[in-house]
Amino acid sequence: AEDLLNSYTSVRQELLAMGSEPRGTLNLGCSNVFAKYHIPHILSTFKEAYPHIDIIMYTGLSYKLYHDFLEGRLHAAIIRGSHTWTESKEHIWSEPFCFFNKTPCAIEDLPRLPYIHYQTDPNLQQTIDDWWYSHYSQPPMRTIEVNDIDTCMKLVNQGLGFTILTQSCGNDYPNLFKETLKALDDHIMTRDTWMYTRHSALESKPVQAFYSFMKNWSNTKA
Repeated sequence: AEDLLNSYTSVRQELLAMGSEPRGTLNLGCSNVFAKYHIPHILSTFKEAYPHIDIIMYTGLSYKLYHDFLEGRLHAAIIRGSHTWTESKEHIWSEPFCFFNKTPCAIEDLPRLPYIHYQTDPNLQQTIDDWWYSHYSQPPMRTIEVNDIDTCMKLVNQGLGFTILTQSCGNDYPNLFKETLKALDDHIMTRDTWMYTRHSALESKPVQAFYSFMKNWSNTKA
């Protein structure tokens, strides 16, 4: 049944591609953060340019979406963090890490302040841990753990502790105090977002159109 369904999908995409205007379906994976703060405007603009391309989008943690992409469930994936992918890969976004707190504080004070820990993907957590233990000898004073960014930021906004996330996570809370994180060599710590797809997927007009669209979008943000 799966083979028949895949054959039907392939034939349908080929028939749709015969027209001059791109038509068909794109299965897209997108990280939670990028999906919340960027993808609504991106998809709105893309649909205006390509009204006959249908997009089925899945959101989630980057490492889970990358696994889905590797197993062939996604035509393309917009995820955070770099992977050793050898086919089509495009850097589309970069933003700094920040610590957020209700009131101003010095970065030296963080080990003595309550920490609201967002349970994120392992790669991101490793980056945060590396930064923390390169600056402090003791672990953060975790008081709350959450698995939702909105909840995390709301708790910070209530003055219950600080958190460490990327800059865009604070877009809805402009009054919070934030400071960018720097490594020991004084360079700003950043989190990169990449778009991944396969060479074979780019033979599909919908995938090709979206990939080119995202490359142009990233160039305007550079």
